[in-house]
Amino acid sequence: MKIFQEKLSSLRPYVSGIRFVKDLPVVDLILRDGWDIFESETVTYKNSANNDLYFMLFPKSQDDTIDTILDHAEHIINYNIEKENKLVL
Repeated sequence: MKIFQEKLSSLRPYVSGIRFVKDLPVVDLILRDGWDIFESETVTYKNSANNDLYFMLFPKSQDDTIDTILDHAEHIINYNIEKENKLVL
């Protein structure tokens, strides 16, 4: 269980919540202005009608797990941080 907590802590402040909707895990992701979001083969997203920077990530298949979604969220975060760092150089 400690590993799960460490993973969540490493994704803060961008991952703001985890919940289940109709037995599907959903990860709430808040991105910075100008950041990109993208799907993977297994994870898709829907943006909020009220906040352009708030996204709900969820699996394309019921067989995929919360781990798959968190890994994709981490990939999105790392991609955007790396993109920002390159712009600074």
